[in-house]
Amino acid sequence: MTTYQNPIQKHGDFADPFVLRFNGRYYLYCTNPGVRCWQSDDLLHWTLIGEVVAEDEFPGLVPFAPEVVYENGWFYMYTSPHGLGHYVLRSDFPLGPFRKITPNIGHAIDFSVFIDDDGAWYAYWADDRGILGCRMTSPTKFGAPQYIGAYLHGWTEGPFVVKRDGVYHLTYTGNHFLSKGYRIQGASAAHPLGPFTDYGHNPLAVRTEGSVVGLGHSSTVCGPDLMSDWMFYHNLNPDKTRDLDLDRVLFRGRDSFLLGPTAAPMPAPKHPDYQDLFTAEAGEEWRMETGGWRAENGFRVSGGAIRAICAHPLPEHGAAEVHVAAASEKTGAYGICLAGQTLLIFRETNRIRLLDADGTARWEMALPEGFRHDALHSIMLRWDGAFTAYLDHLLLRDLTLHLSGAHVGYFADGAARFGSVTISGKAEGLCVPTQTLVPAMPAFSLAVPTDGAYLCTLYGQSDVPARLRVDGEEALPQCETDNIATFRLTLSTGLHDVQISCMENCRIRFDPLDTIQEETLTAAMERWDKQTGKLRFSDVEIHAHLCPRECGGSWEAGILLRAQNLADGGEGSDKQLGTNFFVGYRIAVCNDQVRLYKHCYDETLLTSAPLPVQPEYDLTVRCIADTLTISSCGTELLSYVDDNPLMTGRAGFHSRACELRGSSLTLYAKETSIFGGNP
Repeated sequence: MTTYQNPIQKHGDFADPFVLRFNGRYYLYCTNPGVRCWQSDDLLHWTLIGEVVAEDEFPGLVPFAPEVVYENGWFYMYTSPHGLGHYVLRSDFPLGPFRKITPNIGHAIDFSVFIDDDGAWYAYWADDRGILGCRMTSPTKFGAPQYIGAYLHGWTEGPFVVKRDGVYHLTYTGNHFLSKGYRIQGASAAHPLGPFTDYGHNPLAVRTEGSVVGLGHSSTVCGPDLMSDWMFYHNLNPDKTRDLDLDRVLFRGRDSFLLGPTAAPMPAPKHPDYQDLFTAEAGEEWRMETGGWRAENGFRVSGGAIRAICAHPLPEHGAAEVHVAAASEKTGAYGICLAGQTLLIFRETNRIRLLDADGTARWEMALPEGFRHDALHSIMLRWDGAFTAYLDHLLLRDLTLHLSGAHVGYFADGAARFGSVTISGKAEGLCVPTQTLVPAMPAFSLAVPTDGAYLCTLYGQSDVPARLRVDGEEALPQCETDNIATFRLTLSTGLHDVQISCMENCRIRFDPLDTIQEETLTAAMERWDKQTGKLRFSDVEIHAHLCPRECGGSWEAGILLRAQNLADGGEGSDKQLGTNFFVGYRIAVCNDQVRLYKHCYDETLLTSAPLPVQPEYDLTVRCIADTLTISSCGTELLSYVDDNPLMTGRAGFHSRACELRGSSLTLYAKETSIFGGNP
């Protein structure tokens, strides 16, 4: 099995990666002088081609966050030189040279363009208000901006939109790009301009510990097998350069799930079952029924009428991508042939039409105004359950074909140009990394990076007990509540086969645990600070002694529970801005209350209870499965059941507008649901 390991590319400064798929290949553009471009066939191995923007376009300036869109024969680049407004550049080739075709169109940073399946164009960018968007009337004309409902405290940038199954999915990035806590957020909407609603399991990607940290500025692209989606993002190095990372992403209704971020080996993107990139003359895989063609600059070109059939059969379920263009004004019709049917583009009537073997039209649709017949156009067919077909970005509505076992071919009644052919069967089973939330599928592979104890949590329980089998052995649940079921597993490094029986909307994740069961921490913390110990736990009892000092307005002093991925704001040094930058629970005492918060790089107050002002506070906290209970001097202050609990992490301290001196915390990992026995 071929694997990859993040970062997949180093020492090239791959900041703000954007990947374009064109004619079966991939092109990577990043923030760097001259916009260096890399090329790949498999998303893993990238060859540096060179700079695609001439120095005289933006003298002395670095084009920020370049993104490229192909449409109707032209490649349009959108970039902001040094953040000083945006420009549109254009080329007839993905490797440039790109030249400006607009003056400065303004806006702040990180321009991104999305073309909907009805042909409508939309633009997105970031400013101090968050992510804004607008409708475009052409590749260079922009409508009135509007806020689309995406904002992250401290820093917001890097928007990118895709559409899957009628839902618009936005990823965007927050915190300062030089912070280890740079992170990717996800949201969805029913309209390309929103309002977008954040996923309940955000952040999609954040990591502040280890060698791969500071993750952000993503773009998503269809994989080589045409059946999977992959997200590219960068990570931060100590010298402030960025390396290149990717992980698979799943779209499920209004949510998407990143199978990452990963730093351990993972299965590589799947290759297609068949691909011809047209870099050489056709071999035995092609049968010429009419005419002939020649290889020319990554295409095959016919001098006259042609009908060529690929010998590779289409699978029962899968996808195929082909590329066509008319090479002469005398060419009246061109397209693809499939199992006795022909899907043709007609120059004279500017329509696309499906014909039976006897010439009867079964379906037709008008092409967009200004459709260039001499430009290369892609046709994408998918028949994995439902059938869909696209001409470039345009959804061919109401078109249905039965393709299992058929052969795809090219047809033209005159000179034509043809691009790559890619054919793939249904995607293989998924490989899921640890420490990431995913939909609970009936079967998948689990990639375990290190030997040890792991907590498997199944979210969203039904009346039917959940069943979990790992490598054929059934695991017994250690705890089952209305919200979760947990299983304690001992796993070795490598891949494990997992089978689950549960309700359809369940979600699952696997998290490492430490087997040490006791830890004591002391705090001597300044204002606006946070820290944790080393022990990763789930169920725990904590005895804490808190001594807040020098308390200012709106002060809070407290305990962190099941906390991870701590970061500061700004360039990684602003503790006040980063007061909420972690994932976990926080129990805080203040003037007259004890409060329970949940943090996912934001702050949600779950519940609170009265607590008299004291010079020092003694608290006992029990965190068992999805229930958190807080007591003081033997009196229960509050108890809370989280219906979507955070299950593992570390314990520690948190100070807000106060100091913590002489404070201590002792935790005992409970011999309970996780380690066997009862709470």
